[in-house]
Amino acid sequence: MKKIGLVVVIAAILSVVQPSSAMILDFDDLALNNWDPIPAGYGSSGTIQVSYRSLNNDLSVYSERLLFWNDDYADLHKVAFSEISNGVAELTFTATGGADLVRLNNFQMGGWPNVNIGAGLLQVLDGSGNLLVNWAPYTISGSTASSFSPDVAAESLRIRWGYNWNIGIDNIDITSENRGAGVVPEPSTLLLLAAGLLGLVGLNRRRIK
Repeated sequence: MKKIGLVVVIAAILSVVQPSSAMILDFDDLALNNWDPIPAGYGSSGTIQVSYRSLNNDLSVYSERLLFWNDDYADLHKVAFSEISNGVAELTFTATGGADLVRLNNFQMGGWPNVNIGAGLLQVLDGSGNLLVNWAPYTISGSTASSFSPDVAAESLRIRWGYNWNIGIDNIDITSENRGAGVVPEPSTLLLLAAGLLGLVGLNRRRIK
């Protein structure tokens, strides 16, 4: 029973301090020409699967890809945008590899060619299509990138924007999480947990003697 209690305490500590996995999806590593398609799955990690789609303005699927552009989407460099001039772009992030959730922290958008562009569609949805955040109608800046901080989490998240391919996206900050992981505690909390564990170990040794 003593050993079982010790194991439970250790497991509890590990579950509390279990880290999340964060990444910022940009397109800086791509050596592509303007109009080239972004490679399928680009930016995916061990715990986050990334997929790209261009949609018609009725939201039917046009292609399973977005296109790449080097500059002049505000002050952003190397962005993703829709393959259709008056269509919709969609980026999807799905938890995988043992992660339960993905959290969309923030992202940036810019208007091309360095002009403000009106977004008639700009939203975040979960994998079932439920609307989580809506900003539209919204004017995307053509000078300094527009920043968005939705801070939403689900097993799968989709960013959709349109209806203009002169709106590009970059610097998407995304985190994978586990439902049971909780928030990583501050150092003082970790010290208390460690002290409690050491106390149990010491008590166990004295009883054995």
